Amino acid sequence: MMESLRSWRQIQSFEVIPIRDPNMGTDKPLFSDSALSDICCTKSYIVLSLLNSMIKIISKDYEIKRQFFAYDEGYQISFMKAMEGSNFVVTLAEKQGSPPILRLWDLYRILTLPEDVITSREVQHKYVTQVVIHNENNAYPISAFTFNSNLTCTCVGYTSGKVILVRGDLIRDRGSKQRVIYEAGDPITNIQFSDTEEFMYLTTTSKIFTFSTTGRNQGRPLQTLSTNKGVDLNCSDIAKDSQQLVVADKDEIRFYTPIGKSHTFKFPSTKKFVFKHSGSYLLVVSQDPKTSNDRYFHNSSRESVFRIMVLDLKNRVVCMDFTDTEASITHVFSMMGDLSALNSNGVLYKFREVPINQQIQGLIQRKLYSLALALAQQNNLPNETIREIYVKSGDNYYSEQRYNEAIDDYIEGLNYFDSNNSIRTNDSNKTNGNAYQMDSDNMDEFILTVIAKFKDAFNMSNLTRFLKQLYKMNLADNEHLTLLLCCYCKLKMTADINEFVENFNFFTVDNSRTEPQELNFRLIINLYKECGYYQELLKLLFKLNQPGLIVEIFLNDTKESGKCLRYIKSLQIDDLLLILIEHSKKLLDELPYETTDLLINVFTGLYKPSQIDDIGITEVPSEQAHEISENERFRPLNSYKTFMDFMSNANSKRDATETITKSMEPTYSPPKPSLIFPSFINHPKEFVIFLEACIESFDKYQGQQVDKRELLMTLLEMYIVLSQEEKESSKEWLLKAEDLVHSYRDFLETSSLLLLSHIYDFKEGQTIAEEQAGLEEVSFRQSQISGDVKSCIEFVKKYGETKPELYLELLKFVVSEETIFNRVQRDDFNFILNNIKTRSIATPLEVIQILGSTKFATLELIEDYLVECIEVQDKELSNNIQLIQSYEKDSAKSSHQITEMQSKAFVIQNNKCSRCQKRLEFPVVHFKCKHSFHQHCLNETLTVSSTFDLEHETTAKVTCPVCKEKHAQVHSIRADQTKMKDDLELLEQTLDESPDRMKVLIDYLGKGVMENDSVTLLGAQ
Repeated sequence: MMESLRSWRQIQSFEVIPIRDPNMGTDKPLFSDSALSDICCTKSYIVLSLLNSMIKIISKDYEIKRQFFAYDEGYQISFMKAMEGSNFVVTLAEKQGSPPILRLWDLYRILTLPEDVITSREVQHKYVTQVVIHNENNAYPISAFTFNSNLTCTCVGYTSGKVILVRGDLIRDRGSKQRVIYEAGDPITNIQFSDTEEFMYLTTTSKIFTFSTTGRNQGRPLQTLSTNKGVDLNCSDIAKDSQQLVVADKDEIRFYTPIGKSHTFKFPSTKKFVFKHSGSYLLVVSQDPKTSNDRYFHNSSRESVFRIMVLDLKNRVVCMDFTDTEASITHVFSMMGDLSALNSNGVLYKFREVPINQQIQGLIQRKLYSLALALAQQNNLPNETIREIYVKSGDNYYSEQRYNEAIDDYIEGLNYFDSNNSIRTNDSNKTNGNAYQMDSDNMDEFILTVIAKFKDAFNMSNLTRFLKQLYKMNLADNEHLTLLLCCYCKLKMTADINEFVENFNFFTVDNSRTEPQELNFRLIINLYKECGYYQELLKLLFKLNQPGLIVEIFLNDTKESGKCLRYIKSLQIDDLLLILIEHSKKLLDELPYETTDLLINVFTGLYKPSQIDDIGITEVPSEQAHEISENERFRPLNSYKTFMDFMSNANSKRDATETITKSMEPTYSPPKPSLIFPSFINHPKEFVIFLEACIESFDKYQGQQVDKRELLMTLLEMYIVLSQEEKESSKEWLLKAEDLVHSYRDFLETSSLLLLSHIYDFKEGQTIAEEQAGLEEVSFRQSQISGDVKSCIEFVKKYGETKPELYLELLKFVVSEETIFNRVQRDDFNFILNNIKTRSIATPLEVIQILGSTKFATLELIEDYLVECIEVQDKELSNNIQLIQSYEKDSAKSSHQITEMQSKAFVIQNNKCSRCQKRLEFPVVHFKCKHSFHQHCLNETLTVSSTFDLEHETTAKVTCPVCKEKHAQVHSIRADQTKMKDDLELLEQTLDESPDRMKVLIDYLGKGVMENDSVTLLGAQ
C-alpha cells in the first residue's frame, strides 16, 4: 500500500529567513538582477552568473568582492556549480553554433588579481582548466550538467538526448577525453554520479537509466530503472547517504536504487524543484493552483503559488511548509549549510534548521517522544538527552496507566547511563536552557523511583522486567538482586529462577579472597520455601556452596534423607564434619545403618568424597532412595564385625573382611570421635558399633592415648548399660565388658574404671581397678568381712604368686569360724597348705599352731600335710649327705693331683701343636696342663706385654692359651667372692628379702668371705 504524505507528522523544525537584495534598485544588483542565470555557494562566497557571462563573487555580508567576464562575448553561462568544501567553481557556457566551453575557476586566485586585470576582459583567461565540449554542429542546448567530487569525471546532457562523458584530471589540467555514452530522442533532464563513481543515474523525460562510468558501454545503459515514467528538469536528485535517486512528478515521489525502484509515497502537486539536503532532508518546490479557501491569496492576483516543503524522509515528518505568494522560485541551492531558494523578485530565502535541542524540547512538549528519540539518536546527542526522552515518555505512559509501555521506556533509559553510574551534566545544554534534565542526580535515584512506582502487586511483572534488565546490565546491587529473586518467586517464574542461579556469579574477589555476595539469602530462602520451590532453592544453595542449608532442606523440608546422605558423602571432610556434628542425630533416626557406616569411615580416616552431580535436583526413583530395606533394619547388630558383614551383603559393594582388615593411609587426620558422641543418644547399638570401629583402627593412625582411653571407657559403659537393659542378651554384653576390661586393663584409667564399676555394680571392673590402684588386699578384706569364702579363695589363687603371705592369711580366715570352715572344700584346704609348704611361708609347727587354736580343726585334716613335710625333710637330708660325700671325694682327688704336680716329674707325649695341630718342631713350649705349642704359635697368642723367648728370660707370666678362659673364670668368681665380704648392704638386703635367712648366711660363709687375703687359688699355674 502506497504511503501518503498526508499521514506524515507536521513539525516546524525549519525557520524561514527572507533576505532581500541590499542592492535592489541600483545599478549593481546582486541576486535581484534579471539577467541572473545561475547561483551557487562555495565554503566562503556566494557566486552569481549572468547571461552575459559575468561572474560576481559576493561575501557572506552580501558585498561584491569581484566581478569579471568569464567568457568571450556571445557566450552565456548555462550552468555553474561549486566543488563541495572548496572555493573552486565550474562553469559551462554556450554559444549558438559554437561548442560549449567548460572552465574551472579558483576564486582565491581571482580575488588576488590586480584591479586593472579584473576590469579588463583578460581575466577570462585566468581559469585553471578549460575543456571544449564537442557536439557536432552544437544545434541543441545543454539540459543537464554534473561532475564528480574530484572533478575527474564530467557529464553533459543535451535536449537532443545525447550524453557526453568527459574523463580527465581537470583540477591539475592533465588533459581529458570525451565520448558519447548515450544518444536517444528524449531530452536529458538530470545526471547524478554515485559516491563510488562507478555508475551514474541518467533521467530523461520518459525514462530512467544507470550508466557505468568506466569502460565502453557502446551506448547501452547499465540498468533501465523506468521505461514509462521520466523526470522533468530539476525534479530529481541523489541521496548521498543511501545512494538512491529521488524523483518527483505531479502525483508522487519515487526512490530508485541502482537495480530498481525502492519505494514511493503520494505527493500530488506540480513539482518544480527537488533538492536533497544533508542527512535525510528533501526540499520540494511545487506549484499549486490557487483555491478559494487559500488564506494566502486574499489580496493576490496570482492564479498559482509556489509551495516550499522540507521533508524528513527517515522520520516521515514534514519539517517545513512555506508558501511564496509573491513570485515564483527560480533557483534552489545550499548556501553555507542552509537550504536556500531564490524567487523571481530577487528575494533570497534561507531555511535554517532550528537547533536540535529546541526541536526535541518542542516534541517533548507535544508528547511526540518517539520522534524526539529518533532525532536525538540521528544527531548523536548526549546520552543524558536520550535518556531523558525515555524517562519523560515512560512518565507519560505511567500517567496514562499504560504500565507495560512505561516500563519499556524506563528499561531503555537504563542503556544511556554512564558506566560510572552517575549522570553527567552537559554545560552546553544548561546554557541553552534545556528543560529536560533528569529530576534525579544519579542513577540510583532513578532506579529507586521506578521501583517505587511499580512496587504494587499488580505491577510486579513489570518490576521484574526492570530488575532483570538491571541485572543484565550489571547495574543491580545486592538489594536489587534480592528483590528480583523475590519477584521471580512470587510470579512463579521457575525457568527464570533457574537461569539466574546458573548464570549469576554469587562470589566476589576481595583482596585475593573469594566471598559470597551480600544478598539477603535468609529472605530469599524463606520465600523459596513459602512458594514450595525446593528444587530451585537447592540449585541456589549448591551455587552458594551452603552445605548446611542444603542438608536442612533435605531433612526438614523435602524429607529426603536418602538424597541428603548421598549429598553429604560428596562433601569434603571439613564441610562434612560440621554437617555431621549438627545433623547426624537426625540422620541416625532416619537411616541408622547408613549413617553409622558413614560415621565410621569419617572418624577412622577411610572417608573419600564421592563424585555426585546435581544431587537433590535429579529425581531418584523411590526404590533406590534407601539402600537397606525396612525389613533388614530390624536385624539385631551387636558388633562392628556383624555390622560390616551386614552392610556388605546389603550393599553388595564391598567385602566385609577386606573392609575390616584393609590398611589404607588416610588423606586427613581423623577427627576426635568424642565430637559425635551426643548424636548416638537414642542409638546405643549403633554407638557400640561406632566405638568398636574407632578402637579397632585407632592404633593404626597413631591417635592420642587420651582419646583412646575415652573411647574404651565409653564403650565399656555402653556394654554395661546394655547388659542391664537387655535381659535376654545380658550375659553377652557382660562378657564383652569383661573381655574389654581384661584386654585393656593396663590402659584403662583406674579412677574412672573404679567409679564406673561402683555405679553399675560391675565386680570384674572393680577388681581390676583395685589391682591397678594397689588395693587388692582391701578387696580381700572385704570378702573376709562378708564371709565370702569363694571370693577369698579365688582372690588368693589370682594374687598368691605375687603376694604369698595371702595363703597364710587365707588359712587363718578359713579356720576363724566354724561356719566358714565348714564351707571350705578339702581340695581348697589342701591347695592352701601345699602353697604354704611349697613357698615356705610357714613351718609345719606354725601351721599346727594356727589349726590348734580352734576346736573344730582336727589332726586328720593336716595328716597328709605332716607326712609329706617329714618325707621332704628326710629326702633333703639324704641329698645333703650324698652331696657332702661327693665334695669330699673331689677335694681329695684334686689335692692328690696338685701334690704330684709339685713333687714329681711327668712325661709329655704330645707330638702335635695344640694351636696349629702340626707336628711339633723345636723350639717348643710345654705347659703343666699337658698342652704343647710351637714357639711362633705361642707368640701369636700371647697376651702379655713382653715377647716370650726361650733364650731370654722375662718376668712376664705366660698362660696356656687353651686353659686361659677357664683360669679367667675362676679368678673372676674368686674376685667377686672377695668383694662380697666388704658389701654389707647387699648382705643385709638379701637377708631382708629371703624367707630363709639361715640359708643366706650359710651360702655367704661358703663362698670364703671369712678367709684371709693371702689365700691363693689352687691350680693357678
